[in-house]
This record gives sequence, structure tokens and C-alpha cells, in this order.
Amino acid sequence: MKTMETTGKPKFDDVKGHGSRYDNATKLLSADERAELCRWLGATVPSLARVASEDLAANPLRVDYLMHTGKRQLTHVEFERRPTADLGRRMFCYLGRLQERHRGYHIEQFVVVLADGNPPEEWELGGARVRYRVHKLREQDPDSLLARPATAPFAVLACAEPAGRLALLTRVLKAIWDFDD
Repeated sequence: MKTMETTGKPKFDDVKGHGSRYDNATKLLSADERAELCRWLGATVPSLARVASEDLAANPLRVDYLMHTGKRQLTHVEFERRPTADLGRRMFCYLGRLQERHRGYHIEQFVVVLADGNPPEEWELGGARVRYRVHKLREQDPDSLLARPATAPFAVLACAEPAGRLALLTRVLKAIWDFDD
């Protein structure tokens, strides 16, 4: 095998990374050869085809709530006080990482809006798409939330007139107290 000393290019063993020999070999292509590879793939052929960093550093992501809800079924819930514009992108990232970790699982995603906001139920960019269901607590009937111990605490954020919030809080506390008996 030719070495860097004879070719001016690094030899296979000089290339850092954990990829296969093919991965490493493509990193050794000259700019002209990279352009030819782009033509063969049917990709855009740039005037200067440079090798970009292939390391995709993973920022730690922690889902708010994840539960097994059936055989090979997961449900992911994100609680958002006021959803930001990057919510869809984050849901997409969560889904990708969850699918990587739980291969073969069907994953349902939900967003529970605790205060204000009207996020879309779908995010798309460049052909990649994620859909999730949105539940806005401010639009929920408090009685339906008060009917279950697990959702009773959310009822305080449900639909109510400002003047009726204190009465609703009292009902929530009573419901939680009664469920505890």
C-alpha cells in the first residue's frame, strides 16, 4: 500500500474514525474525485467539493415522559409551558433517538401545552417529517381531568374564567384528597 510519504495523501491507517475501509477510503479522495463521486450519485456537484466533518456530536436529550404502552409500543410525552419555534425539530430529534434506542418499536408522541401556545402537530424540513398530537390544557374541560387521579392535578390549568380559578383549585385539591382515601 502506498503511504503518505510517497503519495502526499494519508494512508488508510492515518485516517481517524471507526468506519469501514470504504468509509476511510472515500475520505482520501481528491477534490476532483469527490466531484466525480457526486456526479455518480446524482448529487449536486460543487465547484469545490470539500470533506465536511462527519462526526455528529449528540447533545444529551432527556424526554419528559416515556412509557411502555404495549408490546413494542412506546408513548413519549413532552410537557411545554409555552412551546417555542424549535418544538417540532426537538420532537423529530427525540423520535430519531428513541427509534435508534428502541428498534422495532412503534412510538407515539404527544405534546401537552401547560399554558399558552398553539404549536403545529407536524414538523417538516427537507422531506423529513414528524407528527405528534397536541393537547392544550387551557382548552380542556376540567371535569374530564378531575375524573382521574393521574390527570386531576392538570385540571387547575384547564379552561376556566380568571375569577373561577380559585374555585377550580379548590375542586382540584378536594379531588386529589378524595382519591387518596
